[in-house]
Amino acid sequence: LSSIRTNLLDVFDFKFNERILELDAKSGLFSAYLSDRAKSVAAVTIDCQDFKINEVRNAGKSNIDIIFAGDDDAFVKDTLKDMDPFDTVFIAGAGDALYKALFNDESDDVRECLIKILEWTRGFLKEDARLILALNNRLGLQYFAGKTDASSPKLFSSISGETDGADEYSFSINALGDILNAAGFNEHKLFFPVPDYRYPSAVFSEDYMPGPG
Repeated sequence: LSSIRTNLLDVFDFKFNERILELDAKSGLFSAYLSDRAKSVAAVTIDCQDFKINEVRNAGKSNIDIIFAGDDDAFVKDTLKDMDPFDTVFIAGAGDALYKALFNDESDDVRECLIKILEWTRGFLKEDARLILALNNRLGLQYFAGKTDASSPKLFSSISGETDGADEYSFSINALGDILNAAGFNEHKLFFPVPDYRYPSAVFSEDYMPGPG
């Protein structure tokens, strides 16, 4: 619930007439942040408790629609189709839990789940819309410093790729590019939150990298 999490989005410009789709909105911290910077936010949640927390947290905000997905892809799709197309879609995380909830599919292939979610999302976006996707960097500095990856308790497993067959929630730049291309998002710009996207103290980009001092 730390407000430091919203540092992740401070590097992006949002327009006051912008319509934003937030997938797997969880307890609504980003929903609140985005609603202060855009015309409207449609926040899709997959957990009943998160849905209730989001409702309470953002009860005073008239420009947020909080949608409980449950296990009904058709309901979410119909709800979003009734709305005007979105300018931006924001996803924090690999999207596998969202995929399983929406499509009632227990697939363990995180990569394929993410591709399918991104493909599904395109049906609700404007032609020139953008995707903001936050994922773990498989070669992030935190893993070199000894932090274990979510897919394995082994040290440096993210770097070596030795996850013993567990789901892989971290992606290299090349792997992420392949996923985005497969889903039809062919133009990419990379940002690098430090130490990670969950609690970023700084966010660098391809145009602004850290230097000496």
